[in-house]
Order: sequence, then C-alpha cells, then structure tokens
Amino acid sequence: MKKSYFIAICWIAVLINACDATVSNGEVTFETEDLNYSINTEVNFNKKLFVNGKVASFFFGGTISTYGSSAIAQPSGAVQTLRLKDLSLGGYRIPLKWNNGNIISSAVGGPTNIFGDAWVTKLKEIEAEAVIVIGGQTNNNDITPEDAVNMVRYFKNRGLSVKNWIVGNEPSMNGLTIQEYCQMFNQVSDAMKEVDPSIKIGGPAWAYYDLNALRSFIKLSGSRADIIDYHHYGMGEFFLSDEEALLQTLNYENEINEIRSMIRTELPGAENRIEIQVGEYHWSHRRDNGYPGWNGDDRFFKPVTTVWAASVAGLIAKAGGRGCQYADLNGPLGLTFENSDEATHFGRSVNDPMPIYYGLFMFTGGNLFRHFGKEFVVASTTIENMEIYASTSKNIVLINKDSSNAKKIHLKMRGLRNRRRVDIWQTERQNPFNPPTNKGTQIIRNGYFSYTIPPYTVTSLIIK
Repeated sequence: MKKSYFIAICWIAVLINACDATVSNGEVTFETEDLNYSINTEVNFNKKLFVNGKVASFFFGGTISTYGSSAIAQPSGAVQTLRLKDLSLGGYRIPLKWNNGNIISSAVGGPTNIFGDAWVTKLKEIEAEAVIVIGGQTNNNDITPEDAVNMVRYFKNRGLSVKNWIVGNEPSMNGLTIQEYCQMFNQVSDAMKEVDPSIKIGGPAWAYYDLNALRSFIKLSGSRADIIDYHHYGMGEFFLSDEEALLQTLNYENEINEIRSMIRTELPGAENRIEIQVGEYHWSHRRDNGYPGWNGDDRFFKPVTTVWAASVAGLIAKAGGRGCQYADLNGPLGLTFENSDEATHFGRSVNDPMPIYYGLFMFTGGNLFRHFGKEFVVASTTIENMEIYASTSKNIVLINKDSSNAKKIHLKMRGLRNRRRVDIWQTERQNPFNPPTNKGTQIIRNGYFSYTIPPYTVTSLIIK
C-alpha cells in the first residue's frame, strides 16, 4: 500500500471517530455531532425528577372491562392474553363484586360465569397487578362491609394476594353525594383493614375531575384512604378538535399536582402517603360525541390517539401518578379490537391492537425493547408541540403532537460517558395498527444527537 493512500485512510478514520459518522457502502455519513447547530432539547441523566421523593407503585396501567368473548379469562382468550402480556402494563383495574359465595364481574352486562380467581390468576400470568374495583349488589356503590370483607378473604384463602382496592365507581352516577359516599367508604375500608391491614384502599373513583369533591373525600376519608382515584376522558359533553385535545393533555399533569397540593393543605404529610390515580382515561368516554366520523368518532382508530395516549401516560407518570387506560376490550375504547365489524372495516382482526395500544407500548417497550422504568430524569425541549420524557434506564420518549410538521431535535445528553449507541423505535402514522418499527442504530458521542421526528408519531430512543 502506498504511504499517501494509507495516510488518507487514517485521516478518514479519525474524522469518522471525531464526528460520529457511520459508513455504509463505502460512503461516510455524518449523523450526530454537528456543533454548529443550536441545542433545542436536553436530558440530564445525572438529575432525577422527584415528586415529593415518592415513586408510584406502577406508572402505566389499564383496565379489564370483563367484556368480550375473547377476554383473557374466557375460554377463547389465548390471543388476548398474549396481546396484554406483550404490552407489559404494570397493572389493571377490574370491576368485581361478591355474589353468594363467589366473585363475579360487577360491570353492567358483564359475565356471570367467570369468577374472581380466574381474572386475578390471568393477570398474574401476564405479570400484572390487579386493582379490584368493588361493586355492589344492584349498582356500583351499594356496597356493604360484609361483602367487601368476603372479597378480601376470598382471595387470601386462594393464595392470590390482592393489595390494591377501589371502593365503588363513579358514585354520582348512582345518585350519591360525596358525603354519602364517604360514609359508606369509611365503614367498608375499616372492615377490610381489620381482615388485612396491609392492603391499600382508595376512592372515590369520581366520574370526572372535580377538585371540590376530591377535597371532601380527603377531609372525610383521607385518614383512611391510601389512593385517591378519579376519571378523566379527553372528550366531555362535546367533541374537541384534534389540536385542542392534544393541547389539553397538559391538564392531566396539572390536575395531579393540584390534587397533591390540596392534600398537603387539608391533611399535611399525607401527600407522601396517598397515591393519586387517574382510574380511567381514554380519548372519549363514548363513541357518539358528535364527531362526524365513520360510525361516530372514528379517531379512536387514527394515529392522533396513539400520540394523545402517549402524552397522557407520560404526563401522569411524570407527575408521580398512576394512570389506568380504559379498557382492554370495549368497542372503540379497547386496547384491541373487540368487534369483528370494526376490525374488518379497518382491515384487521378481533384482538388486533388499536392505536392507543402503541401509545402505551412506547413507554413499556412491550415485547420489542426495554421498559421505560420508574424513575424520571430532568428533560426539556423548546420545540413547539413536542414532548420529551427520559428515565434513569437511559430511555427517552419523544412525542410530536404536530399534525403536519416534522421536528428536528438537536439533543444534548448530560451524564453519558464515552461513545454510546442508540436504537430508534417509532410508531407509524400511516399504519397506526402496526407495531413500532426499528429505524436503526446510531452513534452518540460526547452526549450529542440529532434526529428528525415525523408529525403525529412517538419515538423511543433506547440508549445502549
């Protein structure tokens, strides 16, 4: 080899190493460390994000509606069980009630031939925690202490440890005032704790965010409660535009912070003890909300719901809350398709994942990549309509909430030593029913990384 040719090759190698370039088919492509750009996004892996020094017992959860002939505890539930196992959520709320010596679904129209131990056993099989929502004999809230105690004993006697319980569900829908609910809650929770003092009990599972109702709950029942639970759906009485719905996801973080501040005022010290749980959330609580789509609001089946769900899940978790998507199966409100007519319309099959599934997947990693973890680190961006979340596990989630514009991130990461590789996973806007795709591996050197995030997508960076 001629000396001049050898020197040229060495200089190319030096340049590649200095500039974080990759070589493909003999061509050099500089990717990550262009110091001429202005940093617009930062992550500090050395600085944890604490919320009262407290970490929720799990961040990303769902709900077992008990509906659907292909549900996990049904005889034909093998595919759905695999779908939920692949999603890897930490826990699921499930509505159950005492029924003459056994436990069955308390959901209106729920099955009566599948018992409580079957549901909880299946959740343990997919390594998820059960959060039992106790229902009454004739509605969600006519609960007696005796029935609640029987439910605690039922699971203890079968060796199925259930540690999280919610008393009743949406009491105002059954005509109860918050004062009437709290009277019932106090009697029920006292009786349950006598049987098992280690369990966590929560309420009031209010149907919507109402700080005054939640304040009354803390005043009247806060000394007993371990969890404060309320529901929040994206759409209310009327539908919102895509842009407004995505803008309002910030309310989830604000609400949790507001609740924690309220607890600190009303019951000083309890803000570090009482968990805050958004017990139900989804794009909308009903399909017929006035939106002019296919058979009602068809945005459940579009990529905007993937982006919306990732934003909501991230904001709840970042605020130190627990979030439970509703539900595994319930028409358009499902994680997966329940009805064959809907599945066929979109070219899918029953039990195939819907867009919201992959919004949560980008945090859990599902069966494709590493879980986000439970400890946040400080992360920020100055890019409009972008959100960023990062964890001590060295995961970063980037959400582009813009419907039409790609966003170029110029990212500085503090706390990374030496040269690192990053796997890039991204949802598909054009195919929101498909799993995220691996966009390849790139190099991070000296903590700099640059990448373009397409509109209405969620991107997970998994740093090696």
